[in-house]
Amino acid sequence: MNFHYQSETFGKARRMLILPSPHGEAQAIMLALHECHLGLHHLNEEGLDDNTREKIKRLKELMDTKEIEDPEERGRWLIKAEQFSVSQKRELSDLVDELASLFNRKFYDRAS
Repeated sequence: MNFHYQSETFGKARRMLILPSPHGEAQAIMLALHECHLGLHHLNEEGLDDNTREKIKRLKELMDTKEIEDPEERGRWLIKAEQFSVSQKRELSDLVDELASLFNRKFYDRAS
C-alpha cells in the first residue's frame, strides 16, 4: 500500500485543526473528523505496526458518534466536536498530527 490517500486526507485534517478557524472551532474539528474518516475508510491496517494501529483505534474511539443524538440534524460530528473537552481536543490534534506525519513518511518512503 502506498498511503498516498491517507497522506492527503490526514494532511488536510491536520491543517483544519490549526486554529483559529474562520468557521469556528467545532466546525474545524468536524471537518477534520470527516477527513480522518475518509483516510481510514479503505485503509488496510495489516501492514501497520502495533503502535500505529493503537493510534488509529483511539482516533476511531474519539470519532465514534453512536451515543450522540441529533434531533435537529446538525451533524453528529459537529455535536461531538462541541462536546469535546480541552484534553480530548489536544488528544485529537496530537493523533491527527502523528498519523499525518506517519502516512506522509510511508508514502514518500515508498515513492523513493
